[in-house]
Amino acid sequence: RIGGPVWDLYHLLKDIDPRALGVQYDIRHAVVEGAQSWPLQLRLLAPWIRCTDMKDFKWTQSPGKAVIDNTPLGEGIVPHDAYFKLVKELGIGGPISMHLEYPPFERPPATLSAADRLTQMTAFMKQDLAVLKALLAKHKIV
Repeated sequence: RIGGPVWDLYHLLKDIDPRALGVQYDIRHAVVEGAQSWPLQLRLLAPWIRCTDMKDFKWTQSPGKAVIDNTPLGEGIVPHDAYFKLVKELGIGGPISMHLEYPPFERPPATLSAADRLTQMTAFMKQDLAVLKALLAKHKIV
């Protein structure tokens, strides 16, 4: 689980030249593990970030615990506007990897045919891409 809380990566990287080694930063994991402290983690790791992941989630309450429920981009609680504002401020670049880790991609409904699942998946991919493109345009990143 190294890297899950994100801040622990800094302790592994602090003595390594950022030109020699980079990391992939996942804002969803940073928010899950670090709640309101994700900006501190992003600032710590900024020199080493070479790629970022985009995904979203919400907390679903169960008796005695909160469960992570992955959602389409923009439908959860990841603060994408604050994230991209800070990404721009810190000059973080590199590729962006869109992760689709919610149904129908993960745990597809058994009642859907393969054709219906493909139709749904294609629609969700297009929706997530549109949300991402809008965020990038809004923050003048692309």
